[in-house]
Amino acid sequence: MIIKKMEEKYSEVSFSLSSLADEMDLSSGYLSSLFKNLFGIPFQDYLNNIRMEKAKLLLLTTGLKKTMKLQNLSELKILTTLIQNSRKLLE
Repeated sequence: MIIKKMEEKYSEVSFSLSSLADEMDLSSGYLSSLFKNLFGIPFQDYLNNIRMEKAKLLLLTTGLKKTMKLQNLSELKILTTLIQNSRKLLE
């Protein structure tokens, strides 16, 4: 259920561990521990991985001009965040 929610909401700028915990009526701390125990990585790392993979797919399946013309501002913000995060990974 957790992964399903993440796949549904990864593109929402406001989606976070806290928002998912609220939706599931759990504490953020408990959900964080549960997630790490179940999946072996922190929630935010997993979410960033989903977003990076979706961004890569978007870049591979569309032209750069189409990518730059994203209608949804939240997708543009996420793409910007992902690019910044990818720079950190490459350092």
